[in-house]
Amino acid sequence: MFEPGSNTHELPCACAGKFFWFVFIIFLTLNLMCFYGIMAVYITPDLIVATVLSAFFYGFWCGLLRISISP
Repeated sequence: MFEPGSNTHELPCACAGKFFWFVFIIFLTLNLMCFYGIMAVYITPDLIVATVLSAFFYGFWCGLLRISISP
């Protein structure tokens, strides 16, 4: 049961809000990666060059996230 002074329980709508924010952020992240892949293939002359460019970008992106998320 929800107690007014307790931090161990949350209202159900607060949990639903966090869940929908999570779904929205995941959706935007997947769109970013998909559109980046399409752009990399479009602007490079060959699929191999696009693969190298994408590998660099994905490595840079993961490294950037590791720095920003670390506690």
